[in-house]
Amino acid sequence: MSFKKILETLTEKSHARGAVMLDFEGEMVDSFSVAAGLELDAIGAHKGLILNMLKDVAANTHDKDDVESVAIQAGESKVVMFPLKDGYCLLVVMDRFKPFGHVMFESKRAAREIEKEMG
Repeated sequence: MSFKKILETLTEKSHARGAVMLDFEGEMVDSFSVAAGLELDAIGAHKGLILNMLKDVAANTHDKDDVESVAIQAGESKVVMFPLKDGYCLLVVMDRFKPFGHVMFESKRAAREIEKEMG
């Protein structure tokens, strides 16, 4: 299954505005959006900074686990980030009134499919 199809399915099942897969440099690999004018590449450009800061925080905790997901609410939107293998990342953008739980569940499923597709 193509990355775009996985992102489309994720967006539809989670009732999100859009989803994007980014490489280790923050460049867009593929995306899907149902919202006109949603600049997923611009939203994803700062994901590296956020994930690196949170990984530093996680490294200084007692359990030393990696960051598995990040959920952020800002203004009228929510963003969910899932790190993928090899430094890649999955981002999902939704309206602020959508619950995080369902999007997290669908994002985890999509992340498994994307990593399988990556080889």
